[in-house]
Amino acid sequence: MKRVRIEAAKRPGSVILKDMPKYTGTEDQITIHIMTYNRQWWLEQMRTGRPVLNMGVDGRAIPNIFF
Repeated sequence: MKRVRIEAAKRPGSVILKDMPKYTGTEDQITIHIMTYNRQWWLEQMRTGRPVLNMGVDGRAIPNIFF
Protein backbone atom coordinates (compact mmCIF):
# COMPACT_ATOMS: atom_id res chain seq x y z
CA MET A 1 0.00 0.00 0.00
CA LYS A 2 2.97 2.32 0.45
CA ARG A 3 3.47 2.47 -3.34
CA VAL A 4 -0.23 3.18 -3.81
CA ARG A 5 -0.26 6.01 -1.27
CA ILE A 6 2.81 7.62 -2.85
CA GLU A 7 1.27 7.56 -6.34
CA ALA A 8 -2.15 8.69 -5.07
CA ALA A 9 -0.53 11.68 -3.35
CA LYS A 10 0.73 12.83 -6.77
CA ARG A 11 -2.81 12.83 -8.20
CA PRO A 12 -5.33 15.29 -6.74
CA GLY A 13 -8.71 13.70 -6.04
CA SER A 14 -7.32 10.17 -5.81
CA VAL A 15 -9.40 7.69 -3.85
CA ILE A 16 -8.03 4.62 -2.06
CA LEU A 17 -10.20 1.89 -0.56
CA LYS A 18 -9.31 2.18 3.11
CA ASP A 19 -12.57 1.66 5.01
CA MET A 20 -12.90 -2.11 4.73
CA PRO A 21 -15.52 -3.44 7.18
CA LYS A 22 -14.39 -5.91 9.84
CA TYR A 23 -15.78 -9.30 8.84
CA THR A 24 -16.08 -12.37 11.04
CA GLY A 25 -16.30 -16.05 10.25
CA THR A 26 -13.89 -18.62 8.91
CA GLU A 27 -10.86 -17.49 6.95
CA ASP A 28 -12.57 -18.52 3.70
CA GLN A 29 -15.79 -16.65 4.60
CA ILE A 30 -13.85 -13.50 5.46
CA THR A 31 -11.89 -13.71 2.19
CA ILE A 32 -15.14 -14.04 0.21
CA HIS A 33 -16.64 -11.00 1.99
CA ILE A 34 -13.52 -8.91 1.40
CA MET A 35 -13.30 -9.93 -2.27
CA THR A 36 -16.98 -9.06 -2.79
CA TYR A 37 -16.65 -5.69 -1.05
CA ASN A 38 -13.47 -4.91 -3.00
CA ARG A 39 -15.11 -5.82 -6.33
CA GLN A 40 -18.17 -3.69 -5.60
CA TRP A 41 -15.93 -0.74 -4.69
CA TRP A 42 -13.93 -1.09 -7.91
CA LEU A 43 -17.08 -1.34 -10.03
CA GLU A 44 -18.48 1.81 -8.42
CA GLN A 45 -15.24 3.68 -9.16
CA MET A 46 -15.42 2.64 -12.81
CA ARG A 47 -19.17 3.42 -13.09
CA THR A 48 -18.54 6.96 -11.90
CA GLY A 49 -15.84 7.43 -14.52
CA ARG A 50 -12.82 7.50 -12.22
CA PRO A 51 -9.60 6.59 -13.99
CA VAL A 52 -7.92 3.46 -12.62
CA LEU A 53 -4.14 3.38 -12.36
CA ASN A 54 -2.60 -0.06 -12.80
CA MET A 55 0.67 -0.02 -10.88
CA GLY A 56 1.74 -3.44 -12.10
CA VAL A 57 3.56 -6.19 -10.25
CA ASP A 58 5.13 -5.14 -6.96
CA GLY A 59 7.89 -7.74 -6.93
CA ARG A 60 6.56 -10.02 -4.19
CA ALA A 61 7.45 -13.68 -4.52
CA ILE A 62 3.81 -14.53 -3.75
CA PRO A 63 1.37 -11.86 -5.02
CA ASN A 64 -1.54 -10.72 -2.88
CA ILE A 65 -4.70 -12.65 -3.83
CA PHE A 66 -6.71 -9.43 -4.17
CA PHE A 67 -4.72 -8.10 -7.10
